[in-house]
Amino acid sequence: MSDPTFEPEAMIVDFQAAIRERLLSDTWFSGIDIFTPDDVDQSGKASETPADIEQRIEQSLSALSKGVCVICALPALQGIASDAPGIYAENVPVFVRVVENPQVNRAPDGTRKTYSMVGLRITRRLHHFTYRGCAVVIQRSGAVPDPENLIWDVVARTAFDFPSLEVDEPNP
Repeated sequence: MSDPTFEPEAMIVDFQAAIRERLLSDTWFSGIDIFTPDDVDQSGKASETPADIEQRIEQSLSALSKGVCVICALPALQGIASDAPGIYAENVPVFVRVVENPQVNRAPDGTRKTYSMVGLRITRRLHHFTYRGCAVVIQRSGAVPDPENLIWDVVARTAFDFPSLEVDEPNP
């Protein structure tokens, strides 16, 4: 059954929001900011003015009661099937990054949830998470070298099934 309110052009933004909601539905993530590239305010809720995501990340990493944040990155469509009536993309990468400032996060007022703890929790929450009938399958989860912060990447794959585009042709 199709959803008449669903806008296929918003699928990627909706997918990122679904990942955030999946994580935020787990109270373990309370106090941890979860961002997407389309976020526009500090709480991650959309507003009318665009925000600088890097500034939001820096605020989250330096906030005395935080020191760790999560970024759900925009996937790129690849593996598009040429014989599907719409756009069916297999092996769409899903990328979630945990960034920790350990001096802030592990201080008495920080979350005290390390980047590896957060990364493993994300791995567990997202493995086999289903979005619009397509499952997310984790491919890799682990630490990434970085000279400034502690970083943990969760890399997964999923598929997207966009319906075919039907455009009414003007009558001559």
